[in-house]
Amino acid sequence: MRMRKRKCIKRAGKRVCMQKSMAVLLSAAVAVTMVPSVGTGNMAYAAEVTEAVSGNGIADAELEVLTVDADETEGTTATGKKPQYLTIDSIQIIDNGQLQDDGVSGNDTAIYQGTNWYYDSTKNQLVLDGASVSGHIFSIDGDLSIILSGTNTMKSEMMIQSISTESGIAPTLEINGNNHNGSLSCGTISVGKDGLNSNLNIIGATLETSEIDCSGSVTIENSHVVANDDSSTVISGDKIKIVDSYVEAKATTERYEGKVIRSNQPINVSGSQIVVSRALACLDPVLSDCSFSNSVITKQWKDADTNNETVTKTYVYGTATLKEDLTIASGESIEFESGASITNPEKLTLAEGASLLVNGEAHTHNTDGDVTYTWKDDNEHIKNVACKDCPIGYVTTETETHSIGENGFCACNEVYQPAELTTDKYDMDGDGSKDAVYEISNAGQLYWFAGLVNGSLSGVTQNTSANVVLTADIVVNENVLKPDGTLNEGTFKEWTPIGIYFYKSYGGLFDGQNHTISGLYFSQGDKMYLGLFGINAGKISNVGILDSYFCGKVSVGGVCGYNFEGTITNCYNAGSVSGTENYVGGVSGDNSQGIITNCYNVGSVSGAENCYVGGVSGENYNGTIANCYNAGSVSGTEDCYVGGVSGENDNGTITNCYYDSTIYTGNAIGDDTGTTTKVEGKTIDEFKTGEIAYLLSQGCTIDEVTYDGTIWGQTTEKDTYPTLGGSKVYKNATYKGCEGKPGEPVSYEYSNTEKNTYGDHPDADNDGKCDDCGVIIDGIGAKLAGYSLSLTGNIGVNFYMELSDDIVNDASAYMNFILPNGTTSKVYVNGTHEDGSTATTDTTVKDGVTYYVFTCEVAAKEMTSHIKAQMIGNNGEKTGKVYTYTVKEYADYILSHTSAEGNYGSATIQLVKGMLNYGGATQKYFGYKTDQLASDGLALTEPVFGDTSIINFIKTETNKAVITNYSDPDKITFKSAYLSLNSTTDLCVSVQFAEDVTVQEDMFAILLDSTEISKNQYEITKINEENCYKITLHGIKASQLQKKYEFEVALPDTGPAVLKYGATSYAYTVMSSACDNINNIESLREVVKALYAYGSCAQVYESYKNKN
Repeated sequence: MRMRKRKCIKRAGKRVCMQKSMAVLLSAAVAVTMVPSVGTGNMAYAAEVTEAVSGNGIADAELEVLTVDADETEGTTATGKKPQYLTIDSIQIIDNGQLQDDGVSGNDTAIYQGTNWYYDSTKNQLVLDGASVSGHIFSIDGDLSIILSGTNTMKSEMMIQSISTESGIAPTLEINGNNHNGSLSCGTISVGKDGLNSNLNIIGATLETSEIDCSGSVTIENSHVVANDDSSTVISGDKIKIVDSYVEAKATTERYEGKVIRSNQPINVSGSQIVVSRALACLDPVLSDCSFSNSVITKQWKDADTNNETVTKTYVYGTATLKEDLTIASGESIEFESGASITNPEKLTLAEGASLLVNGEAHTHNTDGDVTYTWKDDNEHIKNVACKDCPIGYVTTETETHSIGENGFCACNEVYQPAELTTDKYDMDGDGSKDAVYEISNAGQLYWFAGLVNGSLSGVTQNTSANVVLTADIVVNENVLKPDGTLNEGTFKEWTPIGIYFYKSYGGLFDGQNHTISGLYFSQGDKMYLGLFGINAGKISNVGILDSYFCGKVSVGGVCGYNFEGTITNCYNAGSVSGTENYVGGVSGDNSQGIITNCYNVGSVSGAENCYVGGVSGENYNGTIANCYNAGSVSGTEDCYVGGVSGENDNGTITNCYYDSTIYTGNAIGDDTGTTTKVEGKTIDEFKTGEIAYLLSQGCTIDEVTYDGTIWGQTTEKDTYPTLGGSKVYKNATYKGCEGKPGEPVSYEYSNTEKNTYGDHPDADNDGKCDDCGVIIDGIGAKLAGYSLSLTGNIGVNFYMELSDDIVNDASAYMNFILPNGTTSKVYVNGTHEDGSTATTDTTVKDGVTYYVFTCEVAAKEMTSHIKAQMIGNNGEKTGKVYTYTVKEYADYILSHTSAEGNYGSATIQLVKGMLNYGGATQKYFGYKTDQLASDGLALTEPVFGDTSIINFIKTETNKAVITNYSDPDKITFKSAYLSLNSTTDLCVSVQFAEDVTVQEDMFAILLDSTEISKNQYEITKINEENCYKITLHGIKASQLQKKYEFEVALPDTGPAVLKYGATSYAYTVMSSACDNINNIESLREVVKALYAYGSCAQVYESYKNKN
């Protein structure tokens, strides 16, 4: 919108004389009252009278042109009829409807210019701009707008009066403060005349008057009105409306009764604050009937019934907003209607002794409402407790001590949780006694400890040699650095280094216990000695710095700024370090006569202005740096000495240190005048292999003890760089020769597993042993020397193994058999084992070599099925060769390699044939691998295999089972007996006991040839709930198949019940006619005939074997 300027007149050098006699004033009043009408209008602008004139007119004066923004009156337009007569002081502006000439040369003819005021006839506006009016303002027979700008005054005895004559036209006077840009202080504002209604509008004005007397309607909107008068009624009108305003009306007279604010119709008050008071004690209320909404009304009067005591009561309606501060003094009251409230209770004050009511009842503050905390000073907090659902928002204050949060800081962020002092937990110096040590577990305690060392804690004695351990990882700030390592945006809590001056340097023992500290922040380019520690003369160990930022002037490092005769070990920095002048390093800015060992840096390091910048230390002056590396970026300006490990080595010693030459391509030392050994750059690929972790570990010596792999480590297939306490790295060699005679290494590689690589063992003669070193070369140290067959015992194959000393001495080593039915069997080399597996007890020595015998037994039907055997040792980590064999393979070998000459050879061949014949019969009976019978191809021409003779032998009565009962037959009964053909040949006998018999193991015994058999060879099991038990005799040898065993069962204090039973007894039963109707009986009879022949062969073989 374009700004428009209008011309006004400033009369210079003269001023209007404000002295008038009362005669003049009264005559003017009479004159104007004879003119018939009045009008209304809006705001404009006024000029300023700077010099006085004499008389009732305006003398000639020098004119000065003023410019006023028309926008200051934008939106205020003339309304209604212009007055017929308008007078200000004694100046006649309008006379009989005609605008008078103001005598100002060149002035707009529509403008009448006065001193700091003017009248605009086009808008019907009288504009007061800082005007001081001595007399009255009269408007007759018409409307008028008085526009206020700046501070305007009229003498208190003067008044603004707008009246009408008998014409009956109701004029409107508007006083417009242009939204409080203007104010007016005046005497009485009188609008109208008895019998004739005239209206008054006060809009956006700040008005101080003695009285408002209006015969018509009074509207006060968005205004601040104060009326005080020595009369009974201060504001009156036929109808009063007050909107969004502050109105204060005080009747100070003690002579006249009446309402202070009086209206013929109910007063309408909305969104306003009203204060009305009366000095006189009377029965009339202080104001007429009212309708209130969202307003505050304060009434004050003298009560005639209580000795004229002053009564002050305030009432709140709806949701009200105070326009001015309101104090409810002692003895006064404020009452809220139900649901009422004040939106800005901070403007309300309730003094001690004041009453607060809600809906007529006294309100008691409920302090269970909202609670907030505000910081007061270094010693206490203020706790603000708000009354719950309070209409005035009552808040009481309570002082509380510091509240320490989980991070160790008070909510004020200025007070820290003290570290925990212990005296009986840690031996820090290794002298065998416990030391006084502070435990730090959070950031607040870390700050407290810095204050303890630096002497900045109020009331706490400085201790520069205090010992510390970290008991947890500590986070001060979060996300200090961006992912690229540069400083992040935001505000961070600043760190004060531990030990900030030489006389306050740290001299204790600090053990981080492999914890980390992250989020340290310090950025002051004019400060020196910066890092976790400022100056260290003690020992710092086992701590990592993460996500931190240090920027200073001199001696800046991630762990320590200035390591002066101190020790830093097993520490690392992953934060950003920068310096504006000198000595900047990843771990230490300046290592002066100190020791730095087993440390590394992966953060960025930068310096400027003739400085020394190093990945590990900026300077090493007469100090020692050993077993360290840097993998962070290192940079400096052209006038800086920059090194991947150290910026300067001034008469110091640096040993076994490395840096990533892929990241920083310069030298290891920027300026080297000291001693360096094994200090060099390595590519990132070399770091990844684990080589540097191994090299660092080899350089570590602690208390003159060479490193054992517990400090430096690296997961070679995962980590890019070495870490403190990482997985141990081994240097493994690759040899061309075998392990026994490897020769010189041909290459190396690094791994977390210690395992050198060797060439194959040569075995040109195929004897299973290395031609160079003679070691058994099956991978475990076991070599198969040969087989044998169990002929007279259970059916099985014996494996003869030559074992290395490692296997013999390995308690976990065993032969693992996989049987034809898929089950496994373990036979340990030695010892007794929890899983019940047994150790072989059979060895044989030949030509000075000990052979261990492992036997695998099979069922008769499995003679043609493969047995798999494999040595396993070192708790399953080492496995030998898998050997596969069958009973029939070895039986055929015996038949083809044994001479039939002589009784022993003949008996051997006959026994093997009997065994194979028995195996074939069982295969047929069980239908097992009948296409590969053990008996295939056998020529059974020997008499022992004659069918008739076998049957006759079996049917001999001596083979029949015999029971002899020397006990009570009602107590013990043999129910059944049979032969079981598993991997061993077993005899099974069932015994029934009476219900009242308690069965115990010592009631059973088995005898052979009058000799009791060991209880380890048989077992007793209960087979049902009817007190029936089964006796199972395991492993009947082939040579004993034709013998009878005596199964004895004896009750206490009685003789035994005895069953004489053997394999031939079973055969006798099968061959008897009683079994003719059993299914597959003929096949079973072939089995028992073959079994009988096998037993006969075994007896003959056993006899010749014993003789030979």
